[in-house]
Amino acid sequence: MLAQAPHLEIEGECRDACEALACIRQKRPDLVLVDARLNESSGIDLIRQVPEEHRPLVIFTAAVNRYAVEAFEVHALDYLLRPFSQARLNAALERARQRLEIQAADSAPQQPCVDPGPVDTPKSEGCISAGTPLSRARMHPDQAPQAKGGSASLRFTETSGETVYIKFSELRCIESARNYAVLQTRAQNHVIRQTLARLEASLPQRQFLRISRSTIVNCERVKGIQHGPQGEQFVLLDNSRPLRMTRNVRQLRQVCTVAADQR
Repeated sequence: MLAQAPHLEIEGECRDACEALACIRQKRPDLVLVDARLNESSGIDLIRQVPEEHRPLVIFTAAVNRYAVEAFEVHALDYLLRPFSQARLNAALERARQRLEIQAADSAPQQPCVDPGPVDTPKSEGCISAGTPLSRARMHPDQAPQAKGGSASLRFTETSGETVYIKFSELRCIESARNYAVLQTRAQNHVIRQTLARLEASLPQRQFLRISRSTIVNCERVKGIQHGPQGEQFVLLDNSRPLRMTRNVRQLRQVCTVAADQR
């Protein structure tokens, strides 16, 4: 399946945890795909052995979801339940590419009050190489929810100068990544230079809820709530992706009920 994935450069395949750890330390890949449960050890324990400052992005695969909580405790980018489709794998790899691009943009020198424009991501020395640039944009300075065709939308201006409207109903979630925010929709993700607090103020409170310091979800896209063994709570979206929740579950259920009634 990896051979069919776009923008991917495979550095190597490993037979066990020891070999994988040596490979990570030697090659410093950008991304690692690892089974949450290996033959003689845990893929999660393997990742814990890599210092955080040298830790690559990680996508875990597993036959069951019982390891999901532990996986996201080590900041997993995604958790794929087998069997998964090529489209699901490609979506996870696309998220990895986006995260790498954000990191590259954030580390690049910036001049104040100047739009940096599209960022060319350097060729990766690890698992993933650069692909088609993300749609990167800056929020309109007078940003407020706008209406287009009678449907409430979020408006922002891309670096090309084009004004883009995203319907609230098309937004799945918004995640912050340092100085950027990733607006995730079913069709396309947009990276904008804006704070989560500013975005939160532009969204209808009856439909969107901030479930953690770094994540806002569209309650129309919430599939359920998953509880971890240590009391952790995860919000499951309609694409089966879990997002860690640190806010009040009762508030989430109230907002989700209101959102469902308004459909």
